[in-house]
Amino acid sequence: MSVVLALDLGTTAFKAAVVDEDGVRGPVAVAPYALDYAADGAVTCDPERYVRTAFRALRAAARTARAQDLRVRAVGISSQAQ
Repeated sequence: MSVVLALDLGTTAFKAAVVDEDGVRGPVAVAPYALDYAADGAVTCDPERYVRTAFRALRAAARTARAQDLRVRAVGISSQAQ
């Protein structure tokens, strides 16, 4: 069966899940990440940390797909405030 890896780029964590036409298959992987707060009130995140965290969530979802012998056909991404 073909599935999609869905990745939600949230403001404090990334969530990834395996989704088929009937909905989510298995647990949703949650990978939190830290934000950096500057004295001037700016909030940032190190880009490398951001990417590492995204891949950590995707790898967890991919393991779920592999354990169920599912074939990933696409990755869907939603981002902050979109």
